[in-house]
Amino acid sequence: MSKMFKKCLSLFLCATLLLCVFTIQSFAVEKNGILDGGKNNKIETAIEVTGDFTATINKEYMFYKFTPTQSGFYRVSGDLPDIGAYLWVYDSLMNDIDYNKTGSFWNYSSDTGFEEFLNLEAGETYYFEIGLYYDEVLLTGSVSFDVSIDYLGSITGATLVSPPDKLTYIKGVDEYDYTSPDFIYYEFYFDITGAFADVTFSQGQTYTLCDYALEIAFEKSYDTEKRHLGVNNVYFSYDETVMFTFTITLIESPVESIEIVRLPDKTVYTFGIDGSLDYDYFYPQTDFTGLQVKINYTGGTSKTVDWENSEDYGSGVMIVNGYPLYADCYGTDEPGDAAVEVYYLTKTAEFNISINSPSFFEKLSILFNITFTATLDSFSELSYLPYILFAAPVNFFTMLFKLIKM
Repeated sequence: MSKMFKKCLSLFLCATLLLCVFTIQSFAVEKNGILDGGKNNKIETAIEVTGDFTATINKEYMFYKFTPTQSGFYRVSGDLPDIGAYLWVYDSLMNDIDYNKTGSFWNYSSDTGFEEFLNLEAGETYYFEIGLYYDEVLLTGSVSFDVSIDYLGSITGATLVSPPDKLTYIKGVDEYDYTSPDFIYYEFYFDITGAFADVTFSQGQTYTLCDYALEIAFEKSYDTEKRHLGVNNVYFSYDETVMFTFTITLIESPVESIEIVRLPDKTVYTFGIDGSLDYDYFYPQTDFTGLQVKINYTGGTSKTVDWENSEDYGSGVMIVNGYPLYADCYGTDEPGDAAVEVYYLTKTAEFNISINSPSFFEKLSILFNITFTATLDSFSELSYLPYILFAAPVNFFTMLFKLIKM
């Protein structure tokens, strides 16, 4: 170890100790702000409502207490012109009941209001958290708007207005299986996007539900336990009664193979610098600009695509004909070659990138980031204090010895 590295290391360790002391003192002041207030305090002052009411918001959000007198579906809706409002629902134990069979499901609604269908039990207590999306409105004072609570009863019928956008599925790609000693049960990675249905309730109201709300309101099933190539019926049922059905088609994978035509422009990275460290494991922040992949189809045709990062999935994914093409580097614990696996549907290809050793000053930068960045990020919660005092130093010394060997 050089004298210069020893001197820099000594200064670095002293600065780290001073930072820990300073941050602990700062956190003691901040802690009171973290523990003060919160939703539990607002629950204690929740305003009880029995039906339609006017919501008045004079802070970030307000709580309202509702105890239904009848079991079944309820529609809770509110419309606040020119301001985004939201509704969040909790049970008496403050468990979120959104998006589950015994709870609620959102319907599509305007940007300024909300519309949610709730499956509630008579005599149980529920809390409605109602707030605003645009906090700057709160600076001008309180705002009020009407909220409607309509009892719907149970679902009595449904008519499919339009099926989902996706009606063709690929074997081994758009499905997963449950394996047991006696059988394999297959189910589709089902995409309900684009489906609309008019749903009628026992109290006489009819509302149009779409997309994910349909999967929450109804039970979904197929022809048999084992899917089959070709046409498969999809059934949507409520209380064991089929309400509507449509067909989807399962096909074999249309791709024969994939191959790398051109490597990315960037194939050389520096350990600990051009990416992220998880303890002593390095994951390069890969840039696949310039990568070309050739897709060979079973019918003898092919298609060469230039890499374009997906806006929805990030830098390691692009979308080709509606399906993700992945490029994934699994990382390494030392400099050298690292494999990047490219896969599309059921086919894979591979190429290597190089991970170089960091320079002297880059090593100091790595040690700085391990200690300072992790410590500052972790002090947002008091529960992370044991991690800072024990895990971070272990991580620091592990990486220190690794860098000395490089």
